[in-house]
Amino acid sequence: MRINKQAIAIVFAIALGAVVVEARADVHPLEDIRTVAQDFLSAEAAASGGSSVAVEVGRLDPRLRLQRCSVPLTPSLTPGGRTSGHTSVAIRCEGAQPWSLFVPAIVRHEQTLVVAARPIARGATVTADDVTTVTRLLSSAPGGLLSDPAAAVGRLAIRDIAAGANLSASFLKAAQTIRRGQAVTLSLANGPVAVRVAGTALRDGALGERITVRNLNSRRVVEGVVMDSGVVSVAAGRTNP
Repeated sequence: MRINKQAIAIVFAIALGAVVVEARADVHPLEDIRTVAQDFLSAEAAASGGSSVAVEVGRLDPRLRLQRCSVPLTPSLTPGGRTSGHTSVAIRCEGAQPWSLFVPAIVRHEQTLVVAARPIARGATVTADDVTTVTRLLSSAPGGLLSDPAAAVGRLAIRDIAAGANLSASFLKAAQTIRRGQAVTLSLANGPVAVRVAGTALRDGALGERITVRNLNSRRVVEGVVMDSGVVSVAAGRTNP
C-alpha cells in the first residue's frame, strides 16, 4: 500500500495546530488581566478622589503563561498601594489552579492649576488679568503649585514668569505693606487685653512677616508680625515694651 506523504504531513500539521490552539486556550489572556486591573483602579480612584481620573496599566511580559482562570479574577490594592501616582494591583485567580500577579499602573487625577495668562516680569504685582486656570491630569499632588487665582493676585513676582507657566507659591511673595521708617501701631497683646501704642518700623514688611519696630513710648526695639497695613502685633512674653 502506497502512503501519501503529503496527506500524512497535512494530518500532522492539523494535529499540531490543534495542540497549539488547545495550549493557547489554557493560557489566561494578558489583556484580560490588564483590563481587570484598569477597571478596578478606575473605580477605586474615582471613589476616593471624586474627580476625573486616567489609569495607565503597565505592560506585562509577553512570555508570561498563566493557567486560564476558571473563575472571575479578584483584584485588590497591594500593601502600600494607593489610588494616585505610581501603584500596583494584586490580581488573583482563586480557581482550581490558583495564581497571583502584581500589575503596575499609574493613576492620574484631574486637578485645577493656576498658570500665567501672559508674561509676568520680576517685581510686578500680579493682577487678575495676569492669571488663568487650566485642568490637567497629574499623577501626584502639585507641591507648591497654586490652584486658586486669589492666592496669586496682589502678590509680587520674585522672578520672571513665562506665559503658560504653572504658578508656584515660591514664585511670589506678599506685597510690602509697611516701609522702613513708617509710623505704625504696635498691638501689644496679653491674654484678652490688647494695648495699642505708636511705633516706627525699622524695616520693610509684608503681611505675615516678622519685623522690628521701635516703641515710641519706651524707646525699646521690639519684634512683631505684620497683621495689616500699619499694624504690628507683638505677643506677650517676647518683649517688655
